[in-house]
Amino acid sequence: KHEEALSLQIEALAAFRANFGDRHPSTLLSINNMAYLLVKTGKLEEALPLQEEVVTAQRETLGSKHPDTLNSIYVLAVLLSDMGRKFTALSLFYESLEARRNTLGNGHLS
Repeated sequence: KHEEALSLQIEALAAFRANFGDRHPSTLLSINNMAYLLVKTGKLEEALPLQEEVVTAQRETLGSKHPDTLNSIYVLAVLLSDMGRKFTALSLFYESLEARRNTLGNGHLS
């Protein structure tokens, strides 16, 4: 099922890029979905540049402290950890955690 969904997601992402551009929130969500499906099909190396693209674009458009950016940083950290790149992942985990604490406070549920 993930392979079939991946095929459809490739088409959807191409349409979002063509119609909205690379930095539109819908395009970024589609890129994130594509990365997710690649992870689910075991294609971590292919997912990595897409997730990095999402983080870079969100930092530029939403800012480094926006909840969506922080979530994407966390997802990137998990992906890197799954790939065995623990040191880089740990750095991103800390960045996400500290920014969440500073932005949302210690008691926030996210």
